[in-house]
Amino acid sequence: MVGLALDCAVFDSVSKSCAPLPCCSAFLDSGSYLRNMASRLPKLDLNDNESALAWLDIFEASCRHGEIDKKAQRDYFISLVDIDAYLKIKTIVAPKDVSAMEFTDIKKILKDYLTPRKKLIIAERARFFEAKQLDGESAGDYLQRLRK
Repeated sequence: MVGLALDCAVFDSVSKSCAPLPCCSAFLDSGSYLRNMASRLPKLDLNDNESALAWLDIFEASCRHGEIDKKAQRDYFISLVDIDAYLKIKTIVAPKDVSAMEFTDIKKILKDYLTPRKKLIIAERARFFEAKQLDGESAGDYLQRLRK
């Protein structure tokens, strides 16, 4: 058999047909795709705003890539988060019920929760003018800390 790889399939020049590559077969079955997605995503940490926002974006991109419909996204989301994150999400979206919401609504509420509110200008100025470079802190680290 003479084969030529085309995207996620192998074209057999003898039989003039395409067959999926074994490495891509996980994307053809939604159950396998979800197991693969779950194994690649780290734990959702709602205490680290940046990583939680990145986790949500990666989850949504994975759902788009796997062509998972909007209704199923919520159930897959709930199945991928651990119990601590789920309980915190329930608290954040209360009085609404997580299992009755669409994923887009859950994501919007979580993004609002994780995105810091606008800071008071006077407090930020005071913090800026009080800042001093720490012993052993590089100039780049000091500048990065000042920018926060």
